[in-house]
Amino acid sequence: MSLQLVCEDLRLRLRSRDPVELQQAQKRLSPCGRTFRFSACILPPSPSCLSPSKQRRYPMAIDGQITRTDDDAFTGWIASLTFDVDIVLTQNPYKKEDKHPDFEITTKTPRNREIRIGSAWEQTSKAGNDYLSLSVMVNGQQVRVNALRGKDDPEGTYRLVPLAG
Repeated sequence: MSLQLVCEDLRLRLRSRDPVELQQAQKRLSPCGRTFRFSACILPPSPSCLSPSKQRRYPMAIDGQITRTDDDAFTGWIASLTFDVDIVLTQNPYKKEDKHPDFEITTKTPRNREIRIGSAWEQTSKAGNDYLSLSVMVNGQQVRVNALRGKDDPEGTYRLVPLAG
């Protein structure tokens, strides 16, 4: 169990077990000298404290497509109702073990800076079909999708399909 303090004026929740940390947090919340009233209550641990592997995943409405380029990289796009970005998958220069990602996924910021938003692994299905497994950070949430090749898709083109729960 953790002690949870609720700041009534700002509706801000703080989690701490140390009274000194709570006093420091209160000082940070009131730099102008304003006093805030706090209520204390004991609550069970929040589900957000669970490791990412144990958290429940919610499927997102995601669509996208990537195409293999001549230099063994991929270019394409990924989109949902809240974002739409062009992505580039390049070989991971730091791969030293099999479990390390095969590709880095990058995109451009609004100021045209390149930023890494995920990783991709080359996989083979039980039926012998090659596909890519992608893990992408989207709106502060990690999303997993597979890049699958359809029967009617041109060679080297993959459609992004989100994984369900």
